[in-house]
Amino acid sequence: MKNNTLLYFYCYPFRLVRRSMCIFLCCFFLFLTYQTAQSQIPLPNAFAHNDYEHERPLFDALQQGFTNIEADIHLVNGELYVSHDRPKSSASLLKDLYLKPLQQILKKNQGRIYPDWNGTFLLMIDIKTEASRTYQVLKEQLKQFPELLNNPYFKIFISGNRPFEEIRNEALRYAGIDGRPEDLGKDYSYNFMPVISDRFSAVCNWNGKGEIPASEWQKIKNLADKVHLEGKKLRFWAIPDQANVWNTLLKAGVDFINTDRLSALSAFLNKKPTKVILMIGDGMGTAQIFAGLTANHGQLNLMRCQQFGFHLSQPAPVSGFITDSAAGATAFSTGQKTYNKAIGVDTLKQPLATLIEIAEKYNLATGLVASCAITEATLAAFYAHQPYREMEEEIALDFLKSNIDVAIGGGKKRFTNRKDGKNLLTQLKEQKYQIADLNDDFTQYSKGKLVAFTAEEHPKSIKDGRDNQLSQGTQTAIQILNQNEEGFFLVVEGSQIDWGGHFNDAEYIAKEMVDFDQAIGIALDFAEKDGNTLVVITADHETGGLTINDGNFEKGTFEGKFTTKQHTAVMIPVFAYGCGAENFAGIYPNTAIFDKIVKVLFNR
Repeated sequence: MKNNTLLYFYCYPFRLVRRSMCIFLCCFFLFLTYQTAQSQIPLPNAFAHNDYEHERPLFDALQQGFTNIEADIHLVNGELYVSHDRPKSSASLLKDLYLKPLQQILKKNQGRIYPDWNGTFLLMIDIKTEASRTYQVLKEQLKQFPELLNNPYFKIFISGNRPFEEIRNEALRYAGIDGRPEDLGKDYSYNFMPVISDRFSAVCNWNGKGEIPASEWQKIKNLADKVHLEGKKLRFWAIPDQANVWNTLLKAGVDFINTDRLSALSAFLNKKPTKVILMIGDGMGTAQIFAGLTANHGQLNLMRCQQFGFHLSQPAPVSGFITDSAAGATAFSTGQKTYNKAIGVDTLKQPLATLIEIAEKYNLATGLVASCAITEATLAAFYAHQPYREMEEEIALDFLKSNIDVAIGGGKKRFTNRKDGKNLLTQLKEQKYQIADLNDDFTQYSKGKLVAFTAEEHPKSIKDGRDNQLSQGTQTAIQILNQNEEGFFLVVEGSQIDWGGHFNDAEYIAKEMVDFDQAIGIALDFAEKDGNTLVVITADHETGGLTINDGNFEKGTFEGKFTTKQHTAVMIPVFAYGCGAENFAGIYPNTAIFDKIVKVLFNR
C-alpha cells in the first residue's frame, strides 16, 4: 500500500536517473529511514526478495521492519552493479545502494540496524557473474565499510555463484555462504553457513491453494528440523507468495519468508490486516442475535468471534437521540456524525471521504453485498454523497463515479427505470463491469468487475422464499476481491433484520438473522485460512425494542415482545475476528468503527 505521496514522488527516479542522482537519493532517504527505524518493529522472519527491484531499495524494506534483504550483483568493468540480469547503464552500484547507507545506519544505532534489537540483520548478496573474480572485488569494497564487518548484529552471506572453497578457507572471513540441503551433515559452522536455502518446488509439490497435504507439510517440517539441529536458518525461494503459504511455512518451522510483497508480509507478521470485511446487521441488537441463536438451536457462527464490544449509535446532537440507517452508516463510513437521512455528507451537506474511497486510494479492491437494494441507505453511505437517502436515482449515479469492484444486491430499477430516461447499465458496461441480471447465476463470476442484480427493487425475505443470496454473494465477492494482492475492503449488509423489527415480526427477524449468520460464517472461514483478514460485525442501530421472554433451544422457538415499530437508542454490539480484532473491545461512539478500521488497515 502506498501511503506516503512525498516518498513515492522521490522513489520513482531510482529506476530512471543516473548513478549520481541515486547517491543523492540514498543520502536523502538515510535520514528518513533512520527515523523510521527508531519506531519500526523488526520482523525476524521477513526476507525482501530481489530488494533492489522495489521502488525504494533498502528503504522500503526497512520501513516495513524487514531484517533480511537480497541484492543481486554483476561485475562489469571492475564495478559491482545491482541487477537481476546484465545491468543497464542506469543500474545502481552496490556500494551506493546498500553498503554506504547501511554503514551510516549502523553508526547511528551503535552497530544495529534497528535500535535496541539484538537480532542479526542479514544482507544476502547473490553473485550473478563469475564467482571468484566478483567476490574479490566485493571483498575490496567491504574493507571500506568496517561497520559491516565483524559485527554480531550484521552479517553478509553469498548466494548464487558461490565462491565456496575460497570463503571456507579464509583466515579473515568477510562473508558467509548461503547453503543448500545437500550441505547439511558436513559440520559447517553457522559463521560460515548461516542459512540453508532451496527452491520451494524442489522440496514440496503444493501449489499454495487450499490446505497443504499432510505428506507435503511433513517434508517441509523434516527439512526445517534438520536445519535447526545444525543451528542454521531455513529459507525457500520461488514460493507461492500469499498469506496461506506464509502461515503454513511458519508453522512448519521455516525461518525466513521470501517475498516481493513487502507491505503485505509486514502486515501479516505484525498481525495487521490487509483485508477488512465489515458486516452490518441492519437493526440487529443483542435480542435479535439471541433470537437467531435460539431459532438455530443454540448455534451461530457469530459465537466464533474473538473480541466483543459496544458502540453508541446516536447521531449528531442536532438530529435527536436515535439514529437512522443513513446517519449510522455514514458514521461508520466517514468517522463523522451527521443528521438522519444524510448519505456520506456532513451536517452542512458537504461530501465526506468514505472508507471505500480511502481504500481505493490505497489500491485496495472494494465491494458491496446486501439483501436489499445496493442504493439503500446503509450501502449508499459508503460510496455516495447525497443530502437525503430517498434520492436513490442520484445515488445510482454516484455509484458510476465510484470504482467499486463488486456490488451484489437489489435495486436494478434505479439503474434502468429512471425519471431521466437513462439506462445506467450501458455506462456500467463501458466501465468494464460484467452485469449479472436477475435470473443469472452470479456465482459463476470469479474475476473482473461485477454488478449482480438480485431484484428490481429489494429481494424477497427468507420467509417468502429468498435463497442463500447473501452468503453466496459474500463468497463470490471475496473470491473476486481477493485477487488484488494489495488487499480489499468489503461491506456486507444483512438488511432485512431491520424490516422484521419494523413489522414487529419475531419470526422474520430470526430467519434473517440466521441468514446473515451464514454469510458471517463465510467471512470467518476465509479470515481463518487467510491470516491477513479482519472481520467486524455490528449494526447501525436496533429496531423494534425486541425482548426475549421465553424460548427453547431444542425446539428452536422463542417468545419475543416489542416496545416500538421504530429504531431504539440502545447500545449496539460489535464483534471482531482475525488480525486487529483486539482493537474493537470496549465501549465507544459509532464513529470509532471508522477510526479503528482506518488504524488497522491503513496504519494512520
